[in-house]
Amino acid sequence: MRLSGHVAVYDAPHIRRREQFRLLQQRVPPTPSQVNMPSSSTPAVHPVEPDRQDIEARLRGLLAQHQGLRFACLGSVDGRVVAFVGEDGLSPQRLAAITSSSLGLAESFARESLRSRSLYGVVVAEHGAVVTVRVPSRSARYAISLAADARETLALLLRRALDTSKALADLVP
Repeated sequence: MRLSGHVAVYDAPHIRRREQFRLLQQRVPPTPSQVNMPSSSTPAVHPVEPDRQDIEARLRGLLAQHQGLRFACLGSVDGRVVAFVGEDGLSPQRLAAITSSSLGLAESFARESLRSRSLYGVVVAEHGAVVTVRVPSRSARYAISLAADARETLALLLRRALDTSKALADLVP
């Protein structure tokens, strides 16, 4: 053990871990030297959150242009809603969670069955379809789902989802 100011710095890793555990029990945050970090290290920088109003304005414009669209939901891949525009009665939180799950399922299925990367996920139902696409941003932490009723063809819905995801890539970190 050597003294550095008022903090004891232990050279043996098992002693250092024991000291960290003791400090955790006391709820005293350890100093950088106690956790074997250089004192000049900087804390982690959290990514900037996307501008919700700008994104929702774009999504509202999309739904206004195309009468067959029922909703557009931009969510994070951990299931949180970022922006939602759609019919009343739909739950943005549930749709964001389903967007995340649907994307994860499509990506896992493509990886396991085709040994390939999924480009998008599609659900076709009796009264319409839903397309889910990962937003091609730097962080790849966002996905968008677009849903349409039977008035909209699947090909046009897919094209709108891909175009929208590219347009939103500049608005999310």
